[in-house]
Amino acid sequence: YVFTWDSLAPNGLTTSIARNSADLQRVKHWFDTDSFPSCLLLNVGTNQIEKENNFFNVYPNPAHDKLYVQLAATSKQLESYYEVLDLFGRIVFTGKLNSDFIDLKNFPGGIYILQMHEGETVLRKKFVKQ
Repeated sequence: YVFTWDSLAPNGLTTSIARNSADLQRVKHWFDTDSFPSCLLLNVGTNQIEKENNFFNVYPNPAHDKLYVQLAATSKQLESYYEVLDLFGRIVFTGKLNSDFIDLKNFPGGIYILQMHEGETVLRKKFVKQ
């Protein structure tokens, strides 16, 4: 059953029926394409506001024991520290980038987010630990 209620639209039989028909078509489309949106606006993990950038790169991805971090030439002069976050946005590891890799030997397999802090700038890259 699809129930439609619009607190902003004027009351009336034709308005309610038209709005309900549109909602019914939307629900049918979600069912046909198997893409059900949520009615709630939830933000799990970190905000996905990522600049298109070439400031740093990570490889190999997926990684096994080491995740190499390649910084842009301008970034190498700044003090860089990093945080590794799980998909819920919890910090699972932090450190200062003293070499060109991060040791992942003690990490369980999964998907993580590498968050680099360089001065006022925060950059993020996703990576997989196998």
